[in-house]
Amino acid sequence: MNSGRKQPRFFWSSLLPLFVCLLLPVVAQETPPSTAPAPSPVGATAEMATDSASGKIVREDWMIILLQNKRCGFGSALLHERTTPLGKQYISDSHQEFKISREGLSLHQISDSSTVETEEGVVVSFQAESHGGGSDQVMRGYRIGEEMVVFSGGQKKRYPMPKKTLGPEAFDRLTRHLKMEPGTTLTASTFSTDFPELPVTSTLRVIGKEKRSLPAGERELWKVVLSMSAMPGLDIYSYLDDEGEAHQVIMPFPGLGELQVIVTTRAEAMKELESVELFTNTLITPKQPLANLRRLKSATLRLTTRDGSPIPLWSGPGQKVLESKPGQTVIEISVPQLDPKSISWQLPHASEPELEPYLKPSLYIEQTPRIRELAQKAVGEEKNPVLAARKIETFVRGYITRKDLSVGFASADETAVSRTGDCTEHAVLCAALGRAVGLPTRVVVGYGYLPTDYGNKQDNGTFGFHMWAEAWVGPDQWAPMDAALGRFDVGHIALAKSALQEINPLVELTMPILNLMQNLQIEVVSTQ
Repeated sequence: MNSGRKQPRFFWSSLLPLFVCLLLPVVAQETPPSTAPAPSPVGATAEMATDSASGKIVREDWMIILLQNKRCGFGSALLHERTTPLGKQYISDSHQEFKISREGLSLHQISDSSTVETEEGVVVSFQAESHGGGSDQVMRGYRIGEEMVVFSGGQKKRYPMPKKTLGPEAFDRLTRHLKMEPGTTLTASTFSTDFPELPVTSTLRVIGKEKRSLPAGERELWKVVLSMSAMPGLDIYSYLDDEGEAHQVIMPFPGLGELQVIVTTRAEAMKELESVELFTNTLITPKQPLANLRRLKSATLRLTTRDGSPIPLWSGPGQKVLESKPGQTVIEISVPQLDPKSISWQLPHASEPELEPYLKPSLYIEQTPRIRELAQKAVGEEKNPVLAARKIETFVRGYITRKDLSVGFASADETAVSRTGDCTEHAVLCAALGRAVGLPTRVVVGYGYLPTDYGNKQDNGTFGFHMWAEAWVGPDQWAPMDAALGRFDVGHIALAKSALQEINPLVELTMPILNLMQNLQIEVVSTQ
């Protein structure tokens, strides 16, 4: 462990939980501020420091997390070494806390993770927890051969995980030998608790030296870029000294500024956090309003990115891409005209391979007795899938009685209990009730349009991040269910659609919107 050179720490894992939270199309729960939040990694930092089963602490780092020049979070990273009958093992524990707010509502999010690996870097097991925003998630996994068996929310999944995939300590150990010269590159297959379903290809590239202003003063440091296959197009910049010790890590968030991690002391890291307002940065005011929205059958929109970057858009029935070139796409959105009498099948749908993901329960779309009971209340004896989808949309709109921004991304069963939430809670509950009666469903993430009659202060209305659900009613026919807004209209721009079957689907849903924040312009070309 103790070579002539200190072990470099890139701290990229500290950014990922915050990355997910920042991009959720939801808002958070009011939580009293804490002037000295106690660290509590999986197993608790203080406990692990004295627990012989965890071994001795060989590395301890503390950091502050800044966004928009505000101290919105802090974190700690501990490395333990222990000897077992099977050989030496390393345990990497990570803890982060941060605060964000939207429209005055504050979220205090806590994320913990722990990874156990052999001296060769083979990941043996892991555990990750996330708390805050009205929804608690716990995920754990262990290795069997070349697979990682992952448990979360009552779900069990097996993922390929080759033994050559390095754990966090082994990857850090490998980077000790990174030659600090411009152009030096290192690539490895790595494991992350944020992406347990696949190995992450991590590439380090040395750029050169730069002068950086840090709390302790100005320093000349090596700039090293980290790129990860799980987050294409998003680079993380680490600034290291000649010994390979990280002092600062930066991740650019389009529209939000730079997220910074600065290595510091425990006392400095534990100071009071500030909440960062994010909601207003996610809104887009179009150049023209979508007038007479409820009467429109179709609309043609031109979407343009200010920096010319590609626009990730879903294309298919109901939303067709008419033109596409770098930085600009023209789409036509139409309201589906579904005739219940034309549907040739009745509920419940017989399972078939292509529809199986849309009928199975998942982490966020559970099939509990409570969900089945609500589904029966919503649908009754209705067997027509189009009419059943409409009944579910109406039922969920009325069932969620507290419609505000006080909950994070809660699951369907959590929403069934709380009866509280915004668009995400409406969407997952619609999807769950549909599956409970044999109606294939999925969720859609994108933009939703709010005209001025929704209390919108913008004369042209605004587009904001939004989520709704869809029910399969026939080949290439999906019935939209937007219980949050009460209807589907041409103001819905779809970026991605998902059955939410992954253990950690939030990255899948939020990645498409990242590069569009404060980067997208929307123009109404024509309406019909």
